[in-house]
Amino acid sequence: MSPATVVVIGSLTIDEIRVNLETTRRVGGVVTYSGLTFRRLGIETTVVTRVSGSNQELLQALRREGISVLGRKSAQTTRFINAVSEDGRNQIILSHADPIEFADASYSLRPDVHVHLGPLHPDDIDPKLVGHVRSQVRSVSLDVQGYVRRISEGRVVEGVHDTLALALKGMSVVKADARELELILSFFNLDEVALLERFEIEELIVTDGSRGGRVSSRRNPPYVYPAPLVREGGDAVGAGDVFCATYVTHRLFRRRTVPEACTAAARLAALHVAASFIPAEALAVSAQS
Repeated sequence: MSPATVVVIGSLTIDEIRVNLETTRRVGGVVTYSGLTFRRLGIETTVVTRVSGSNQELLQALRREGISVLGRKSAQTTRFINAVSEDGRNQIILSHADPIEFADASYSLRPDVHVHLGPLHPDDIDPKLVGHVRSQVRSVSLDVQGYVRRISEGRVVEGVHDTLALALKGMSVVKADARELELILSFFNLDEVALLERFEIEELIVTDGSRGGRVSSRRNPPYVYPAPLVREGGDAVGAGDVFCATYVTHRLFRRRTVPEACTAAARLAALHVAASFIPAEALAVSAQS
């Protein structure tokens, strides 16, 4: 395998997005947006995921761009409803795939590989796989979103899961939005500096929407990056995944500085919001799926 190789692990989803009176259905999940971003940036990419036998056609959104797909068939496919309004986003999970286990990913875990973990809920990736990854590969990044939410009567609500402590340990890059980080710091009763030290995290990306964000590390002061100019009314679904994958590519593979990696990531995320990078139409799902 090429030294510039990424393995992205997590559920591929069917997302139903409701905005006002309009409803669209598309392939989603961290593996979709991050996987496509890594591949379009020239990185050899493998996705490890699980979908049902009746939804195998969804994987074509990845395969047609040269992404390898691994993982056994699941009894169900992960499905979300995302209802967006002026009051925010209300998320419902209709079904979820079987957990991704070490056997699903073992073939792809090599010493020259970078792994990006993208769980969507606490049971998305088997903790045994999370625990094994760091000893098998060159570096690991994590999107924390799946560990700061829980499922309550079908609704996705805030709540930090105990598995997060295992997942954070020794990460090269961790990505969280501002609210997710607030929940994590409260859960562990730590400040940001202590969090990095306790879990030996190399770099922490904190995204904050239209306010930009920052990158913190154990070695350098935080770098604050401005929000890019984006088209008003654009589609921000997947923008955080695009940002993170772009940052990892420029920072870990191309050895760019933190400011350079942030600039490249913010620029590509803005293009995505403007439907100029991964347009929603490319991920459209039929009503029969």
